[in-house]
Amino acid sequence: FQQARRIDPKFALAVIAEAHMHGILGDLPAKRRTLGEAASLRDHLSPKEALFLDAELARFGPIDEELLRWKQLVEMYPDTHIAHFMGAQDGMFYANAFPAALEEAKAAAKPQFAAYAAAVYLQGIALLGLDRIPEAIAAFTKSRSAGYQGEGAYHAFAHAARQDYPEAEAILRKQSAIEGK
Repeated sequence: FQQARRIDPKFALAVIAEAHMHGILGDLPAKRRTLGEAASLRDHLSPKEALFLDAELARFGPIDEELLRWKQLVEMYPDTHIAHFMGAQDGMFYANAFPAALEEAKAAAKPQFAAYAAAVYLQGIALLGLDRIPEAIAAFTKSRSAGYQGEGAYHAFAHAARQDYPEAEAILRKQSAIEGK
């Protein structure tokens, strides 16, 4: 991203991508600062990219405002799978909006979305939150079959909710092996 910004200092998408990396690395102050830089380059973004930037910036404020921004983006650009994904994830985790989150996770779970398998896992989390345990387990299993290698605690929680503790422990052991623990 630094090279892209050296070549084109007004390359707003590179700035947004850099902000995303700060977020992945857990440096939220740097993410917020870098998104602010991207906002100053707004005139170099398409309308869709500007809506995405607005939604990302809204993540630093009240959850209702953030969810409204993701909703605006998907209403104008329904095939923006990442917006459905983020609305589902943050809707569940910060607003306890599990029914709406399930619909957004389903909308995100399209084979052409790079994070398809993670979106299926997200459906499992929403289903677990709705106490639809068998469906949640099916979604978790499907996500693994689709290649999801991320955390597996919610899959284990679903089995624990059924009092199938041996299976929950097996999932956690398998996850530890994936993570090299």
